[in-house]
Formats: sequence, C-alpha cells, structure tokens
Amino acid sequence: MKAAGADQPVTAREPRRRFVASLLYGRNVDRTAKTRARLGLAVLIFVLGYAIIAARLVMFAAAPEEQQLELIQAVQDRGSGDWHGLNAAHVWSLWTRYACTALYAHPLAWDEIGFPGPAYPRGYKNAGVDKLEPFEVRDARPSRDPIREGA
Repeated sequence: MKAAGADQPVTAREPRRRFVASLLYGRNVDRTAKTRARLGLAVLIFVLGYAIIAARLVMFAAAPEEQQLELIQAVQDRGSGDWHGLNAAHVWSLWTRYACTALYAHPLAWDEIGFPGPAYPRGYKNAGVDKLEPFEVRDARPSRDPIREGA
C-alpha cells in the first residue's frame, strides 16, 4: 500500500504511530483525550515495570536453593561495590529491610517477640517495662532464652 503522492510504502505501524503522537502532542486534540492518553501510557509503563520485577522474583523463587544462596552471598560480598549498576551495600540494606518488614508484619512473629499487636482499637492501658495489659499473660519460663539455646 502506498501513500498518495509518495514513492515509499506505508507500513502498518505508521498510522498508529502518527495517531499516538497526535494524541500525546497534537494541537487539535482536546485536553481530556491527551490527559487520558498520557495517563494510560504511564500506567502501561508502570505495569510493565512491575511485571518485569515479578517475573524476576518468580525466577529467583524457582531457582534451586544453592543458586539463591550464591546470589545473596554475591551481593553481600561486594560491599560498596557495583552490582548491576547499583551500589551493592544499598541493595543489601534494602533486601534486609524488606525481609525484616515482611517477617515482623505477621502476627505470629509478634507473638514470638512478645508484641501484643497494634494499639487500635482499644489502645494501651499499662504502658511501661514489665507492665502487662489485662489480656496478656506472664512468661511461663522467663529465665529461658531461646536464642542462647539455639532454638
């Protein structure tokens, strides 16, 4: 298919490219349509970025444990060196922060560290060291330290 008055064939992408360019930058397009097109493009880029991250996480989770440990150790061993264009120390800091956040966001972990949960909706009545709330119970074996015992 040839454009009128042109010697070069028109590809199937050319009309789409012109349409998208006119939506994003054209003068004869109303503001609402431009805004919707720009917002749609931004959402598409955002979704694609997170899809790539999710795919990499799935690939990491599907890898054998030895490869997972090698990757984690490689990032930790780099110190402040470069890892895929990022500061390895910063990446390690983020990973450990995210892991701790994920672990301590679960109520079972709260039980392990003796945290009674968020103050809402009832609030805390007895704030202070060794002051228990009415719904809390004292430790059955306060002298037992699971960390020192290797539990």
